[in-house]
Amino acid sequence: MKNLMPPALPLFLAAASMIAMPVAAQAKDNRPQTHEVSKAKKAPAKSARANQYKRFNQGERFERTRAANYRTVNYRSIRGLKAPGRNAMYVRAGNDVLLINLRTNRVVTVYRNRFR
Repeated sequence: MKNLMPPALPLFLAAASMIAMPVAAQAKDNRPQTHEVSKAKKAPAKSARANQYKRFNQGERFERTRAANYRTVNYRSIRGLKAPGRNAMYVRAGNDVLLINLRTNRVVTVYRNRFR
């Protein structure tokens, strides 16, 4: 009796069954889902007073925590500023430059909108 199967056929059948296995495992599961998909949560609202920046005026007490974009400023880098006196320093608060008296921590002069 002659062998009617070609020699590569058993190898082909074994490879085909390996490929078909993952496809069969991915069949749709009709069971109800046990977990819930939650929507994106919003961050809790912050207090409006907690992070409120202040616009400083001459004579006011300077608090660096209330100054937006607080930085010390080199007076030579900004046109129109004179050298600060002893116990004074220029700082940036928002878009303004303030001359601060370091002893009393008061605003001596305000230069508005020096940064754009």
